[in-house]
Amino acid sequence: PPVAAPRPPSRAGTSRPALRPLIVASSGFAATEPRTGSAPAGGGDAVSGPPVTVLTTPVALPAQEDGPAGPDQQAWWESRYLRPARLTGLARNLPQAQQVPPQWETVARARELLHLIENTDGITTRDLTRRTGLSFATATHLLHWLRGQHLVDSIAGEHRTGPRLDLARMPGRTNELLAVTLDGLCESLGAAIYYSQYTDGEVRVLTSASGPKAPPVTEAVPFPQVAHASAVGKSLLAQLDFDGRMDHLSRYEPFALTGRTITDPQQLFAALDGHGPQACQFDLLEYSMREVCAAVPLSLPGRAACIALSLPAHRHPQLLETAHTLSQHSAGILLALLLADPADSGSTTQPGQPGTGTWPADGTTAIALP
Repeated sequence: PPVAAPRPPSRAGTSRPALRPLIVASSGFAATEPRTGSAPAGGGDAVSGPPVTVLTTPVALPAQEDGPAGPDQQAWWESRYLRPARLTGLARNLPQAQQVPPQWETVARARELLHLIENTDGITTRDLTRRTGLSFATATHLLHWLRGQHLVDSIAGEHRTGPRLDLARMPGRTNELLAVTLDGLCESLGAAIYYSQYTDGEVRVLTSASGPKAPPVTEAVPFPQVAHASAVGKSLLAQLDFDGRMDHLSRYEPFALTGRTITDPQQLFAALDGHGPQACQFDLLEYSMREVCAAVPLSLPGRAACIALSLPAHRHPQLLETAHTLSQHSAGILLALLLADPADSGSTTQPGQPGTGTWPADGTTAIALP
C-alpha cells in the first residue's frame, strides 16, 4: 500500500515570541541597544530557530542639510501639503494641454509669407515657394486666405502688402487693425464680438464690436466675478492649469445666476475639459436668460485669450453654426493680434498656458514648445 507523506509536527501548546510594538517618540524611534535571544517574552518553552534581532538603537528622523526650517524654508513634511481627495481627483482629471494648437501652423506660415512680401516691391508665388520651402499648392492657398483678410494684394502675378497690413504698420494706428477685423466679423455674423484675456488673475474684455442688429450682452453682474457662468470666463478658465483655476474660484466663489448655472467645481471642470483643451465653450442661458454666447480660445503666446460672440436668446438655433464660423476666423484674428502687437510673439510661456510662437527677424518661423 502507498505510504502517506509525513506530517509536520504540531505546534499546539508551544509559545511564540511576542511581537514588541514599535514605539515612536518625539525625537525619533526610541529603544536600547540590539540584543539577540530566543526566549519568549511571556515564559514557556523556547522555540528553536535563528536568533531574533530587536532594533533598540535610537533612529533620528531625516533632517535638512541647512538645519531647522526657517521662515523662508519649507520643512521636509508639512500637513498643509495634504489636500482633500476630491481636489486631487480634479487635478488628475485635467487633460494634457495641447502644446501647439492648429491655429499656430496657419499663422506661422502666413506670417512668414507676409514678412517676405513686406521686404520686397512685389514677389511672385514661385519666388515665395522657393524662399519659404512651401509647396506651390500650400503657398497658393495661404495667399488666397491672406487676400481674403485684406493683408495681401495680387496684381499681374505679383504680391504686395494689402490695406490692412499697411494700416497695422502705421505709427499710432496698430490697434485699428483689430478693431476693423472685429467690426467686419460683427457685420458678417450678425453677432456682438468680444476679445478677452486673463490678465493678473482677472477676466478682462479688452475690446468688443456691436451694432443695432448685434446688441451686446447686458452686464448685470461684472464678468470677472462670474467666470464660471459666462462663455468668456469658461474659455479662459479652460486654458489655465489646476492651480490657476482653483485660485480664481477661491477668490470668486461660484454662485447661481440662473437655474442653469453650474456652481459645483467638479461639474464645472468636467464641462470645461469634456471636449479637449482647444474646444469652444458655450453659455446656454447660464449668465443671463436674455443672451446665449460662445467663445473660441486663441492661444496667444504666454497668456490665455479668447474671441467670443453673443446672440439674443430667441436666436439660439443659430448659435452652433455661428460659433463654427467664428472658429474658422480665429486664425485671422490671431494673426491680426500679432501684427497689431508684435511683442506678443516673443512672450514666454507661463505655467498652464499655450505654447509660444516666435517670429525671428530673418523671416524664418519657429514654434517653441514650453
